[in-house]
Amino acid sequence: MSTSANTAISAADFQSGQTPEQIAAKPSAAPQRSGDVIPISTANTAIAPVPTTTPTPPIIAAPYQWLKPSQLPPRPWIYGHQLLRGSVSMIIAPGGSGKTALATGMTLSLLTGREFMGSKVWGGPKKVWIWNLEDSVEELSRGIQAAATYWQITEADVHGNLFLSCALSGDQLKLVSTRSGKLVEDYELAEAIVTEVKGKAIDVLFIDPFISSHDANENDNKSMDAVVKLLATIAYEANCSIVLLHHTNKGFGQVNENSSRGASSVVNAARSVMTINTMTKEVGESFGIDEDEVANYIKLHDHKNNRISACRSSTYMKFESVMMATSDGTEESVGVLVPVDLTAHGIPDLNERQIAEIQIEIDNGFDRQYHTADKWIGHIVGRILNLDTSSKLHKKWINDKLSQLVSDGYIKIIETKKKNGVDAKSYAVVKRAKPFPTTNNDKPPTN
Repeated sequence: MSTSANTAISAADFQSGQTPEQIAAKPSAAPQRSGDVIPISTANTAIAPVPTTTPTPPIIAAPYQWLKPSQLPPRPWIYGHQLLRGSVSMIIAPGGSGKTALATGMTLSLLTGREFMGSKVWGGPKKVWIWNLEDSVEELSRGIQAAATYWQITEADVHGNLFLSCALSGDQLKLVSTRSGKLVEDYELAEAIVTEVKGKAIDVLFIDPFISSHDANENDNKSMDAVVKLLATIAYEANCSIVLLHHTNKGFGQVNENSSRGASSVVNAARSVMTINTMTKEVGESFGIDEDEVANYIKLHDHKNNRISACRSSTYMKFESVMMATSDGTEESVGVLVPVDLTAHGIPDLNERQIAEIQIEIDNGFDRQYHTADKWIGHIVGRILNLDTSSKLHKKWINDKLSQLVSDGYIKIIETKKKNGVDAKSYAVVKRAKPFPTTNNDKPPTN
């Protein structure tokens, strides 16, 4: 059906469901001509008044106020150059390498103001809150009391300044969650933490482990940045230091700041990063530590610090066993991390006088090659070099020295028989060492 030339069909007419005949019968407005003035109704139109003042811009570049260095306050360090008020720090280590034991030692050092863990406690004793998300109160108490026993710390020394929360006891901590694919920050929980920290004047909050403090995707940088930034806000608002205990990626070798589990934004947002590495057999040998004892040693390394120049300090620590009496009268061993001073053990070469002394002992029958023999010549070498013949590593060093004497032609190995007729191996003198040294600094005495 055709419509009148003066009838305009609008989209609204078409969508109204009317038939073409109904649309055509509808009165139409006179067509507008070019140049016609179309009146505008202002009945329902609000005309904004002309502003009388210039609005304030949303962003202002504030001019810098010049200060003398003497006008600047010192940085609010709490513990060494690792923990700073208003910031987040991290301890990164493989599982079971001593993160919790280290945090326990740091806690007792902070509570007492004593610097037995190797770092300065600035401004005297502090208040500490440990929020553990994987261990029970009983297990944490064992570690705390064992460390207190080792360092001779009493209840009076703590002054009620230690606070403890455990997820296994119902104290859950989920600062950020993922719902329907979106990140949801729990600002109400964050505000409650700030209120609690400020109300009790807490200086340091340990969160162990970090992975359990959120439900976000740990491999997504945006998600992890949101989690750590929320923690940084809590630290800033509460004027405390927050320490996150964090795991490494599986299969990682020596741990550094790039070894942390998940997205790199976690480490990037932390102001200070400490790492724990277990001691290797080779490093243990260089310090004179037996292979069986190497597992008891760790190296704490300050890998990253954004607030001071190139800090790369290291501290060696050892797990010492503390026997703890339990409620039924039995005793349990609990490991306590203790700083140790290790000096690289360089074994000096045997000089001519020392070799001559060894040869004299061989001539006198102290010549056995095997270390289980009463007259093993290694006992003489150990005495001369101040080595412990009960140590596996020191025995190895002694045998290395004896092998060198054989290579240099001073002694040789021969087949002998014991009194009972059993074959045995012994040393015999080949080339005689000079009985006196030949250096000007070590001349024999003159009569």
